[in-house]
Amino acid sequence: MKGVRYPAAQRLAYVRLLNGLLEQLILSLPQNFVDLVEQMVLTGLRQGSHVRDLERSIKDKLAIAKQKAQLIARDQVSKYSGDLTKHHQTYAGIKQYTWQTSRDERARPEHRVLDGQVFDWDKPPVSEKNCERFHPRQGYRCRCDAIPVVGR
Repeated sequence: MKGVRYPAAQRLAYVRLLNGLLEQLILSLPQNFVDLVEQMVLTGLRQGSHVRDLERSIKDKLAIAKQKAQLIARDQVSKYSGDLTKHHQTYAGIKQYTWQTSRDERARPEHRVLDGQVFDWDKPPVSEKNCERFHPRQGYRCRCDAIPVVGR
């Protein structure tokens, strides 16, 4: 996101959104760790850092296993990306999107069923076995995308 300037209200909305997402994933960590991870993710995103750099920072600063650091970094960057997509599309007046999986062997069966279907931004589909509703990239390790529906 280097070089992109958003109005203060949008930046504040992004920060609040990301803060909520970070807390969902890392509740198992002590509060001071949560605060530190939040700051690292926000700083990394603002600086346009690669997710691998964020993984290393989380691992080193929190002294946690590499796999847990990877999970936190990748999941949070993906969720932020999904929320940013939703924000940009709805801000542009786009009301619907087509769900698109990553179309590989790792795509969840529940997400494959949604592939190619059109959904409203104001009503996320049931995307998980536990009947949880969310848009692409907002669920745990979701790699799906929301392709905007224009002119419908």
